[in-house]
Amino acid sequence: MTTQTCDMHIRDNDLQKALTVQIVYSKNAKQQAKLLLVQDGADYVELGGIACHYKPDTIYVLLSPASSKDRFELYHPEGKLFEAFCTWCNETLIPEITYVCQQKGIELTERGLLGDSLGGLVNVYIAKKHPAQWSHLLLQSAAFSERELAITPAPHWHVYQLIGRKEDAFVSPRTGEQKWFYHWNCQVASSWHVHTNLTFIETDDEHLWTFWEQTLPDVLEFFEERRERV
Repeated sequence: MTTQTCDMHIRDNDLQKALTVQIVYSKNAKQQAKLLLVQDGADYVELGGIACHYKPDTIYVLLSPASSKDRFELYHPEGKLFEAFCTWCNETLIPEITYVCQQKGIELTERGLLGDSLGGLVNVYIAKKHPAQWSHLLLQSAAFSERELAITPAPHWHVYQLIGRKEDAFVSPRTGEQKWFYHWNCQVASSWHVHTNLTFIETDDEHLWTFWEQTLPDVLEFFEERRERV
């Protein structure tokens, strides 16, 4: 696919910084397209190889925190900018991109969120703020904890939840804490499956980019499949 890339600089007073957003789309963009918002976008390009899987009927919006500290502040529920970031994605970023697409004669039919670990976690809270705006949550080893059991997903969402059985052995390099990724993903899946369209996949993998890279084609295929909204 021949792509075009556009960098947008969107200022937000609550975030107190200008965020750079990279938009990737086909030069042969159709009148209707899906939108996929990707957290840790630079990592998905450099480590996940997402560029090999771009589709002409999808517009990719890549967000990349400047540092691990910024990543925590934006992506973690205890981060200072977490609430502002979730609001910014819904109320500033998406309307701006929707407007740009409309100017190009492109109608956005579905909107999805892709992220790994904390990137997956923050996507749940972004979708939770404006559930009607989102159709797909693509979660690779989301950094869930007990707090996410209190979230009731929207019935029309299509959720792809991926986790490795060996991920409970992961120790955070930032805090030194053991993270129970597998345990809490199983708990969340058990809670969520009665409320929404959930596909839960578990493997024998660890909390590593090699795992997310290998499984990314299946994750993206899930997003590309045509489904009727409930």
